[in-house]
Amino acid sequence: DHIVIREGENSSIAELFRLIRNNIQFVLNNKDEKVILVTSSISGEGKSFISSNLAISMALLGKRVLLIGMDIRNPQLGSYLNIRSPKGLTNYLADTSVSISDITLSSAIQKGMDIILAGPVPPNPSELLLSNRVDELFGQLREIYDYIIIDCGLKHELLTVNALAAADYCIIPVQAHFLASEGIPDVLEMVRNVQNRFNPDLKIAGILLTMYQS
Repeated sequence: DHIVIREGENSSIAELFRLIRNNIQFVLNNKDEKVILVTSSISGEGKSFISSNLAISMALLGKRVLLIGMDIRNPQLGSYLNIRSPKGLTNYLADTSVSISDITLSSAIQKGMDIILAGPVPPNPSELLLSNRVDELFGQLREIYDYIIIDCGLKHELLTVNALAAADYCIIPVQAHFLASEGIPDVLEMVRNVQNRFNPDLKIAGILLTMYQS
């Protein structure tokens, strides 16, 4: 099952996600630090698994949580959570008449958790992500939600740069038996570049060693 966190769930993996959640809350220094990016160097490292269950775990505390998919070139979060929507992030970025409420879905999995899917794959993803609408979006989302979890991989540099620029912290899952530690320097280099150019306050919350199999 992709979703392992539910109210009253006491399995060992549910306890691990509670531990991750508590550790993240410990490192968040103030109420304005609320955007967490989960990113990885290759597919199959558990990025969507971690971001989805972390968002649910946060919502179980009574917090208002948003899970947003930013892999607009290869959107998978909707299939992962078995949800669909005619509109998503790309619609908001491309059309100024589209509002946040138009692209936000209330989760049937957990009360207090909303979801924004990536939306239709656009012909011009780079141009969309360079627009001011990205900054406007996260400026408004910060006013609405207690925590915002971004699901975005490292495959497409511009996507990840935008996600890192919007985030306060990032979490990096590393697949143990894929020997993906070779990809860690790529992630860290991108984090440093974003820190130097766009977001000096960006921090790494931690690296998660996973045994997840997609």
